[in-house]
Amino acid sequence: MPEVNVRFNPYRSRWEALIGGDEVGFLDYQVNCGIVEMSQLGVDLASSDDAAAPDVEAALVQAGLEQAREDGLRVVATSPEVEQLLREHPQQK
Repeated sequence: MPEVNVRFNPYRSRWEALIGGDEVGFLDYQVNCGIVEMSQLGVDLASSDDAAAPDVEAALVQAGLEQAREDGLRVVATSPEVEQLLREHPQQK
């Protein structure tokens, strides 16, 4: 399984997932009144291994949750994909 790296890009209001230096996914967010809304999760592995998609999604959500904790923000998942990941992996909350 390829290594997934996540970078925070506040200028685009998103976390970006990279495999081998190529952007393969993103998690968009908005912050308002102490709440970070995770609004859209996208993965495009056209040039990579499709089996890595769950790892990319999990890495993005984990990075978002860690940043929210560090910043003292509550998390609201308005993306169905993020909501499902949090339901399936409650230990990430």
